[in-house]
Amino acid sequence: MKKFFLNIWKYLKDWKNLLGHTLLGLAIIFVSAILPIPWWARLMVFVVLVVFNIFRERFFTAVFRKKPSVPEKEG
Repeated sequence: MKKFFLNIWKYLKDWKNLLGHTLLGLAIIFVSAILPIPWWARLMVFVVLVVFNIFRERFFTAVFRKKPSVPEKEG
């Protein structure tokens, strides 16, 4: 359970996620001012964004992971 909360904390500290959630929040406020949306639709959009970001982080980590360089032995 501790690992779960630590991963959520790490996820929320990522600046890309903060920017994404901020832009999504502003978009929801703007859209809801023009076209009222049920609360459950806003919640679903938020959940989809969180899941998308989790998959994005895992994908980029797997694809662009830098391999540790091994120094050559000097003779």
